Amino acid sequence: MYEEAGTVAVRIMHDIWPRAFGTKPAEWNYECERRLLVQTESTDTAPIFRNYLREAIKEIILGELMPYEYTTRVLAIMKKHYPNGHIKNVRRARDCYSLVID
Repeated sequence: MYEEAGTVAVRIMHDIWPRAFGTKPAEWNYECERRLLVQTESTDTAPIFRNYLREAIKEIILGELMPYEYTTRVLAIMKKHYPNGHIKNVRRARDCYSLVID
């Protein structure tokens, strides 16, 4: 009984996760973003770095709350492996509910 309930719970979780974490509000559709959800055994908060073809990276947008160490590492990787990639920064607007992309 418990094993069956556990199996059902895991199946439901796998169904819900892409919809919960793989989607964004419709107001943000201008970003044309694609999200990649990766299952990992890692239990820390360190980013997972993956290799991509040079042509696959069109643009990187760094959020204002991204830790400095991660930002520095992403910038170094971009400079070395994707020198023609576009890098932008995004921050919350101060006077309205919006984002500012620099």
